[in-house]
Amino acid sequence: MRTWLGMLMSVALGCAPEPAGLAARRSAILGGAADPASTNVFLLDLRYDTSASICSAVLISPKVLLTAAHCVDPVYHSATSLTVRATNKPDTVMLMQSDMIDVTTVSLHPSWNPGVAQSDYDLAVLLLAREPAGVTPSQLSRVAVAAGQAIRVVGYGRTSAGAPSSSGTRRAVSLTISSVTATDFTFGTSGSLGICAGDSGGPSFVGAAVAGIHSGGDSASCGRGLDIRVDRNLSFIDAFVVANDPPSCAGDGRCATGCGGTGDPDCPCQADSRCDAAACGITDPDCLDDGAVCTLAAQCAGSQCLDDPRGFQFCSRSCASSSECVNELTCQTDVCRAPPDPAKADPVAGGCSSVPGSLVWLLMISLRRRRS
Repeated sequence: MRTWLGMLMSVALGCAPEPAGLAARRSAILGGAADPASTNVFLLDLRYDTSASICSAVLISPKVLLTAAHCVDPVYHSATSLTVRATNKPDTVMLMQSDMIDVTTVSLHPSWNPGVAQSDYDLAVLLLAREPAGVTPSQLSRVAVAAGQAIRVVGYGRTSAGAPSSSGTRRAVSLTISSVTATDFTFGTSGSLGICAGDSGGPSFVGAAVAGIHSGGDSASCGRGLDIRVDRNLSFIDAFVVANDPPSCAGDGRCATGCGGTGDPDCPCQADSRCDAAACGITDPDCLDDGAVCTLAAQCAGSQCLDDPRGFQFCSRSCASSSECVNELTCQTDVCRAPPDPAKADPVAGGCSSVPGSLVWLLMISLRRRRS
């Protein structure tokens, strides 16, 4: 049985009047399937002066949602006030009051214009009153998308234009980008695949990153959709996150600087007894520098642990020329190696030295303070 809040939401989803122009903008998932796993995609419960509606949104930091500006601009809805609450429950069937999180701050893109039929800046960021438990925020795509690229489109909207009661379940559909402009991209097939009423503000993912936010669609039959590109609006989004929900030195999935001690556990380049050579190189204090004695490639900043003919192993890296090698190593057969052993080149010198010169040098490298 539905809870009282779930029943109230169903009324808002299916029967709320739409302000002028909203039908053309509100965008639900056609041709997809229920998506309970995408817990970082949220439903927005929107209460204007005398009407109610829903949109979708995506969590991009522990307390910040990204959505469409037209969803949360009361002016666009001919209203003077707006109350926004959010939930990431997969549907509204058993929705409880405790599942809803208040939105305390709404920031519209500074170039958003509610009077334009299709604004190139239909984006807004929302600050939640508290962090939703156990939800990993989505990354933002920081590269341009391309026509033909695969995307995953997610939202809480209708499954067809004529089925308002089908709103309120998080669904997803896999599509490809049809066209790209400097500000947006399109996707979907009219009447069969894409978005519909209730999906506005929801994300299109490229891999795990948010590439677009649903802004407009085909008002007649749903399906075809238009997303605002995230990569073109990063300065607006990032500034809000930094000002309102910056990364902390605790484990929050984001790397903070200036933490002192052992650093931020979310940062890959820290003293944690693990060498992350791919991300950090020698800036990771756990990674050995080139020339240091090693037993495993995973210990080395250059990701190679090579055999030395004198019976030990040392850290190295691939190279094309000696200019790519450090600590006086030279490029030999595509890897950085120690200089030739003088003892082999000069028998007299070799007979007078208890430790060959190049071996002494390698031992010194092993004991040398690692570069920072």
